[in-house]
Amino acid sequence: MNFQGAASVARRYSVHEHYGTLQFGIKIRNAHKTQTQEDQIYCPANGTNFALSQVLGTFSNPNYYEKAYQYGPLSDYSKINNLISSNLGTGLVLDPNASLLQSLPADFDANERVYAGFVMNTIGFGKLSLQSGVRFEATDASYLAKQVAQDTSGNVLPATPINGSSSYVNILPSIQVQYRIQKDTNLRGIFGIGISRPNFADIVPSRQVDPNTTTPFPQIVVGNPALKPTKGNNYDILVEHYFQPLGILQAGFFYKTLSDPIYSTTTRFRPSNQQPFPVFDQIQSINGRSGHITGFEAAWEQRLSFLPGLLRGFGVAANYSYTTSQVTFPTGFNGGRTDHPRLQRQAPNNWNLGASYDRPRLSVRFAVSHNDASIYSYFWTQSGGLNPSDPVVGLPGPNGDQYLYAHTQYDIQGSYRLYRGLRFVAYGLNLSNEVFGFYQGSKIYPIQREFYQPTVSFGLRWTSTAE
Repeated sequence: MNFQGAASVARRYSVHEHYGTLQFGIKIRNAHKTQTQEDQIYCPANGTNFALSQVLGTFSNPNYYEKAYQYGPLSDYSKINNLISSNLGTGLVLDPNASLLQSLPADFDANERVYAGFVMNTIGFGKLSLQSGVRFEATDASYLAKQVAQDTSGNVLPATPINGSSSYVNILPSIQVQYRIQKDTNLRGIFGIGISRPNFADIVPSRQVDPNTTTPFPQIVVGNPALKPTKGNNYDILVEHYFQPLGILQAGFFYKTLSDPIYSTTTRFRPSNQQPFPVFDQIQSINGRSGHITGFEAAWEQRLSFLPGLLRGFGVAANYSYTTSQVTFPTGFNGGRTDHPRLQRQAPNNWNLGASYDRPRLSVRFAVSHNDASIYSYFWTQSGGLNPSDPVVGLPGPNGDQYLYAHTQYDIQGSYRLYRGLRFVAYGLNLSNEVFGFYQGSKIYPIQREFYQPTVSFGLRWTSTAE
């Protein structure tokens, strides 16, 4: 639940025929999030055994992984529900300790308040304009979580509340200089400082067991109350040219330095103390020491209204970016890992191509978007595996970092006005049926692959006023 409010005021002024605008503003935001988990875990009783054959469905896929595997038949969810409901209290009994151990540590109550204010001044000097300002932000966060312990008999004891809080103040200056090279051509230079706060679920010391990940090992997501916000210094230079009557072409370079970058890590544990699993993968967000991003971006968008006849309804839009990045890990992380991989979710090549057609009654959009593969979670251990005798396998190996697959998607949408406010609308999304999923180190070591098929929809839309 979020509550926020903002107010700002601006005043124009002149200094020796140079006109400017001075602005002031404040903003207050209060964000509150809770999570309550009530898992019920049942165990076979009275010597009852259940076989997978009792709940098998009819779905199978003989072409799985390009016909390399026979996949299925799979279990049927409705049969599983029927089997459970017909055996409750007899063949299946509730395990209260296991249910509480999985549920209570995932509960939390978190609240974050941000008080912000800014001062900004914009003034022009002929072909040169200058915009400068500073933003002040005070963040106050608090949370309540639960810690669970067991007695010597394995019974779950009453949960112990864990309270915590953090507060910090940031001063974030920025400056932008724009020089008009020609009538429709500008050069911009920008410097600014910004922050990125941790997510609620990342800072609360909760523990969530993912019931869908049992092979090869279960995954447990834990919070990290020591997380700090990421702070970035951003440097940008951009050239832009405006086409008349409608269009823009721009290109630029950017460089960003990061302190305390936040990223997700996956670490495999064989704990010696009492844990729900003998081996599990722990997923936790941590702060790195530093990082940087540099890259190039370009975009072109134009309405081709200068073409004759029906062709004047066409328009084009295209953009491309190439980025490279590096991170530095904390001392001792993952066996003293000293390499410098890319930042998570940072794909080297990203591009979008689009075409449009607009006439008084007809409007159509077609787009292709692409993102290269990117790191989803850091996993590789430089010193080997869990034991000193484990072999050291490189980053492309089966214990390398976890990656998201590359993604190229085709979409189309359009509408046609039939009469006044009545339109026929239709769209097709993910026409290429692109894969979503993850792999470990190299694509020959897949973790998860999901296909959702294209989504097609059409219908009529009516608005009270003619468009």
